[in-house]
Amino acid sequence: MVEAISGYGVMARTPAIQPVMDFTLGFDSAAGKWDYKSWVPDAVVILIGPNDEVALDVEKALHLNRSAEFSSKFITDYMQMLTQIDANYLGAPTPPKFVHVCGGSLNGLDPCDDIQTASKRWNAQGKPMRSYYTTIETEHWNMINGCSEGSKHCSGKSAYNGCDGHYNSKGHAILAADILPQLRKIMGW
Repeated sequence: MVEAISGYGVMARTPAIQPVMDFTLGFDSAAGKWDYKSWVPDAVVILIGPNDEVALDVEKALHLNRSAEFSSKFITDYMQMLTQIDANYLGAPTPPKFVHVCGGSLNGLDPCDDIQTASKRWNAQGKPMRSYYTTIETEHWNMINGCSEGSKHCSGKSAYNGCDGHYNSKGHAILAADILPQLRKIMGW
């Protein structure tokens, strides 16, 4: 099962996915909420964060620095999303695992540190849903995004990009190939 809403993140300014992620049809609240007791997955794989960083890029362009305040807010909102997901599977005989994927985007791997921090904080709480972190290989991120060696400036134009510099099926295949061995280890497959 896959749920994705292009352009969403965890922070209100992206906008945040939390208000819509529990609905069966996303934006259609009249369709009702998903029954999380009807099926419990082995893992909840989360690939989110770059769009939150895009909003920060606008601030950078206005000569504002990435601040500890932004990082703290991102982590707080990310943790709120995890708490919401955890509540949905409360009481599951075998709770799913959280698997965080830092797959990057044209704007980089900036959210990776904050996602790792959120994952560690989650585990420190000792809840039944355990949290694990995975990431794309840096050289593959560079290749997908058309980055020049040693630069964070990327064209977003390669055989691995589609519209607006997003990963196309070839780019996603590279990301999946990097993540799959990590996922197998986490899941014990």
